[in-house]
Amino acid sequence: MEEGTFLTFPRKGIFHVRNIETERMLDVVRTMCRGVFLHPHELDAAFLHDRLTANNARPPAPLEALQAALRELEKPQTKGGMGSWGKGEKIFNARLQSGRPADNAFVIRQLFNINDRRAVSGFVLYQDALRCLASEYAFVAEIPYREAEHGIKERLVAAHMQTV
Repeated sequence: MEEGTFLTFPRKGIFHVRNIETERMLDVVRTMCRGVFLHPHELDAAFLHDRLTANNARPPAPLEALQAALRELEKPQTKGGMGSWGKGEKIFNARLQSGRPADNAFVIRQLFNINDRRAVSGFVLYQDALRCLASEYAFVAEIPYREAEHGIKERLVAAHMQTV
């Protein structure tokens, strides 16, 4: 990894590596990556280099994969089949941790209807998935974050209106 690299973090969005520092403490050498999360606000952060892969950080997805994820938003919500909210929450968390744009779109679509956000945790999952997908789409498509977020929500409303 080099300075200037962009990575996508599940549940957080696009991270820009601004500098990489090596620190030595006693006999331990650590490599620290410092940078900012780009959207919706620049937020400073630092990670141990070896923790990047442990957190499923990856390069941003190609535009085609993001467009396929946006098409996923237009599918109808799946009703039932998740059992209890605890089981559904585990499924949504696993999908978010995968970091794949299509999985983020699935979580957004399933939790879009306010009645389906059965707990505060459901709302947090929805917000994390929305932030990550909008951040990545804004970065790759080179559009403002708010425009990407608005486009996602428009697709959700249009799909929801077709199923009502």
